[in-house]
Amino acid sequence: MVDRLVLTTAELGFLLRVRPPALAGVREELALPAPRAPHDGLDSLVHRGLATRTGRAFRPSPRLAAVIEAAATADRITRMLGWRGDVPVLTHLLSGPRGQLRLCPDGAGGWDVRLLEPGVTASAQAGRFLDAHLSGDRESSVLLKIGSPQGNVSMAVAVDGQGRWSMSDSLSVPTTPSSRAIAVARIAELLAG
Repeated sequence: MVDRLVLTTAELGFLLRVRPPALAGVREELALPAPRAPHDGLDSLVHRGLATRTGRAFRPSPRLAAVIEAAATADRITRMLGWRGDVPVLTHLLSGPRGQLRLCPDGAGGWDVRLLEPGVTASAQAGRFLDAHLSGDRESSVLLKIGSPQGNVSMAVAVDGQGRWSMSDSLSVPTTPSSRAIAVARIAELLAG
């Protein structure tokens, strides 16, 4: 089950202020601007029926509460950049013990926010991203940045025009021949910390 919401930047920023993520740097990684007012984003959430407000009390809908919980308890953030043809596709994956969120900027000041299936690991989600953006019939690449309490690791996975895979990461793996299975295993290793 994938539960999808479309949120404005102000709405997403508000949700991350209601219960700040335990993982440092999430707002910065998402490049969210500073709010113009303390409750910036709240009125539109209420207007859209995603939350209620009584006096100073804010009550999110169950879907929104699940988004807040997953974001607040995330212990990893994975930024993935791929291309569909010549169009860049940026996806952020917040993962932790209480759920996973996929956040994709829509290019118009909004975010496609999806609560992901609980039984699918973050490395499997990254594998799906590789499948969607790496092609065996043309040169293609995916760039990843995995952030955790221990720090950040950058990784690149590429396929050449003959379908040969290669990968590298900023910790210890220089550019080496690879495969989908090896790349996903390395992502899983990096996500495990």
